[in-house]
This record gives sequence, structure tokens and C-alpha cells, in this order.
Amino acid sequence: MSKSGDHVVSIDQNDCWDLLSSHRVGRVAVTIRGHPMIFPVNYVVDDSMADRSIVFRTADGNKLDGLLHGPSTVFEIDEFDGENRRGWSVVAAGTSNVMTSGSAQRGALDAKTWRELDTWAFDEMSFAVRLTPTSVSGRRVG
Repeated sequence: MSKSGDHVVSIDQNDCWDLLSSHRVGRVAVTIRGHPMIFPVNYVVDDSMADRSIVFRTADGNKLDGLLHGPSTVFEIDEFDGENRRGWSVVAAGTSNVMTSGSAQRGALDAKTWRELDTWAFDEMSFAVRLTPTSVSGRRVG
């Protein structure tokens, strides 16, 4: 639905999931020592279960600490065309589950999802994280 005076429209939930499924890099926001922090992650959408989720890998460190100790996690992807003043963003908020052992990761993720969980970082990404959104919303501008 368009807001008066501008060209911002909501993206319905199915289209939000389509956009999430079509990308591989997003940003995860967590709280670390009382401060919000944002980290880029490689991710996949796992639709092998009844509730779709976002899965990514991480290494030991601040991001993992925030995921383990924070009450909620927020994930965002977007795309912008600055020249034409158009773009969109999708935000998913919910709870994250950190899977620490290899057997737990492989048991919780189907083989296709595990293979697609590629990372660009050279660090050892020992932990898989499943974000199960309680809300998914999007907006399109222009």
C-alpha cells in the first residue's frame, strides 16, 4: 500500500521470501554489550521445514556472542539503484538457534542447504545459525 506523498509500498510476505531466496549475502544485527552491531553474512533460505528460516555460518567472536546472549536477531537484505532512486529492503526478525556441533548442524540441515552454506571469509566458520523469523516485512521505494 502506498503512503501519501511518496512512493513507498509494502512488499507482501511471499514476495519478501522470494527476494530472500534470490540473494546470498545479507546483514545480521545483534546486541553486543548493550550496543547494536551489524555483520555481513552469506546465507541461504531453508524451506525444507514447515516454517522457513534463514541459515548462515559464523566463527567464534563478537557476532557469535551476540547471537548466543541476545534475546532476538534481525536480518536484512536490500538492493538500491541510486541513479534512478529506486530500491527495496526486506527485514526478518526472530530468534536464532546456534548449532555448535557438526552432527547437530548436519542433522538440522538438509544436504542441499548444507552444501549451499558457502562463506566468503577465510576464517573457520564452525557454527551454523538458524534464524526463525517471527516477522518478515519489506518495502519498495520508487
